[in-house]
Amino acid sequence: MTEIKYKDEADLQRKIVKIFNTSGYQFEKAPSPYFCDIFDKIRKIYLEVKPEHFAPAQLLYGIAKEGIKDENLRNVKYIGLACSYEVRFYKAPAYDIILNFAKKIDPEFSTPPSNIQAQQLHNEAFKLLGDHWKIYTYSGELNLDEPTLDIFIDEENYKYFKTIFKKYHIDASRFLTYIADIHSNNQKIKINNEGKIININTGRFFRNSDREQRSMRDFTGEIDYLPIKTYRDKALFESIKIRVNDVRNLLHQIDRLEPLETRRIRGRFFTKEHIGVEIADIVKRLSPDYVIEPYVGAGALIEPIIENFKGAANDINKGFIDILRKQYKGYDWVFTNFNTITTKTEDLFKLWKILENTNLLIITNPPFGTSSTNIQASKKGEIKIGKSRKTHIDYAGLDQLYGKGDLVIPAIGKLIEIIKKNKKGHLSFFSPAGIFCGRRGYIKLLTNLIKDFEFIEGHIFSGKDFNSVSKRKPITFTLWKYKKNCRTKLESLFFIYEERIINLKKTPLLKDGWHYRLGNKYVKNKTKNALGVARNERFNTPNGKHFGTDFKEGSGAELAIENLEIDLNIPHIPTLLIYGLWSVSVGHRAIAQHPIYMDNAYVHLPDFSKAETFEILALTSIYVLLTEIINDNRYSKGHIGFSGMNRIFKFGNFTAGVRYLLENYGYIKLNGVSLMEVFNLLKKEPDISKIEKNYRSLIKVKIIKKLDDIKYWDFIPIP
Repeated sequence: MTEIKYKDEADLQRKIVKIFNTSGYQFEKAPSPYFCDIFDKIRKIYLEVKPEHFAPAQLLYGIAKEGIKDENLRNVKYIGLACSYEVRFYKAPAYDIILNFAKKIDPEFSTPPSNIQAQQLHNEAFKLLGDHWKIYTYSGELNLDEPTLDIFIDEENYKYFKTIFKKYHIDASRFLTYIADIHSNNQKIKINNEGKIININTGRFFRNSDREQRSMRDFTGEIDYLPIKTYRDKALFESIKIRVNDVRNLLHQIDRLEPLETRRIRGRFFTKEHIGVEIADIVKRLSPDYVIEPYVGAGALIEPIIENFKGAANDINKGFIDILRKQYKGYDWVFTNFNTITTKTEDLFKLWKILENTNLLIITNPPFGTSSTNIQASKKGEIKIGKSRKTHIDYAGLDQLYGKGDLVIPAIGKLIEIIKKNKKGHLSFFSPAGIFCGRRGYIKLLTNLIKDFEFIEGHIFSGKDFNSVSKRKPITFTLWKYKKNCRTKLESLFFIYEERIINLKKTPLLKDGWHYRLGNKYVKNKTKNALGVARNERFNTPNGKHFGTDFKEGSGAELAIENLEIDLNIPHIPTLLIYGLWSVSVGHRAIAQHPIYMDNAYVHLPDFSKAETFEILALTSIYVLLTEIINDNRYSKGHIGFSGMNRIFKFGNFTAGVRYLLENYGYIKLNGVSLMEVFNLLKKEPDISKIEKNYRSLIKVKIIKKLDDIKYWDFIPIP
């Protein structure tokens, strides 16, 4: 579907004419006033255009009134009703029928067509028009020579039907399963007088919920969607069909277009199909006796392997399971519809027909969401107001052992319990990368995983490989083998990312060197207008990175001695200055953006045995100075810059430390000019507009290069 963007109704009419005429028609926009909006007189096609609704009574009345004096309008071939996202064409009734309809509205034809607006009249007009001849959604060629009485939903037109389903609060995945089953059995649906969808061959009503269906004769309960009352939508629903082979692809389309709030509640961010193909090679290499996919979704992970292995697939969404059960009928797989987390482990063994001690493989992309990981699917501004952190999680008691704060925790915890009960097998899953970065919220889960599972291999994918996850967010896939009490070392883990091997490494972290927080509370500024720096605990910490004053609690901290935790004891350069400069050097909204695979990790300190590290600090100090001068000391409130007639340099309480960096590492060249020369230019010239404008860009390039030189990004830091 292509929805037309328009300024006003006349603009919409012009754009519809242009689209139609690309298919060889000769439509024109009608003059104003006129009985219709656009027409092709050669092919005798007349249309009424309304931005968001249809007005068939207005058009029929106008044709009747105009036909009294214009004989050409007594043999109209097609009537069209257009809005911003669709056009419905009808074979025109005989003029005498149209005339009789119009005389019932106004026998004298004294009423202008534009005044015919009553919904009852439009409903009667739809009945007179009967079944549509064609529905056109502004994409592809328009061909009125062939009717489209049955409309097959596919990936191209699903957006159009999504608006219809949303209008009536219909669960798309359930409805598509219902329709696919009806079509495959040569059955039909009707919309009864109460607006309910019913299979006229079996008497079964459609419902969104799982409540038991009743026959047409004894159905007395309320339907769980809005009644379909309008004639035009009744006709549309009765013409809908879908091919079974198209359903699974549509599930991905449904997932991509599902409201973000719903996706958070379900924790569902589907795996794109090409990832399933890549993972299938790993599964085939393991050659398990039985495969379990407990959160199967649209089936991307099982499709490449279903012919090769026995197994079971489950999803909390019955619509998805119904579709997969039909699609893979005849394969040696069990399909179930349960909540894996809340169903007892021993019951899952029975439901999935797992034989204990079999060579089991669990492979899945489990639900994840809420707390910090919901940042991965948050819209602009939502993190600030906490909107994405309000999803309820039923831990089913698993939080005692595995922790809480993210839907992925009980989801994976339950899978660990299944493998432990089986006493044999492999566990493989996608998850937020933060699980393996030593993040506090996942410590319990990680501890229990590495206690009894041996690490086999890991991969990191970009969020772009999962529906509606930011492309800057890393998603890990890890494979584990059950080995009781093996106590895997976290540093033994490695991840393959774009043909590179990324190891984990314990290394000093920026957050441990000084206080952003004490215990579970962020530190408060104690001295008004004291120089501080924005917090930068993790590479994905969302706030902007800069020096400033009076930071709000949680957004930054003073560069004060009472906040110092670990003194680096580097001669001539205060440790707090180093922590401050490094806080603005690396990470999200800092000078140097981090690679995707570092996104969930804590910011680590660089190697201070390398001269390039101090060159980065010198470069950063001038970058900060430039930022302050360009922004009229907006952030530091005069703590950083030049003051007085003599242009005295100051950098808070760290002026001597910055001077030392520049005197010893100011030799770095920026387009042939040394860093020290840039500093002297800034000191000499108070008018920043007269200074080279791209120094900050040149510094950024230098810092990025030197971070590579010191191999800063060569491993994922862990506590």
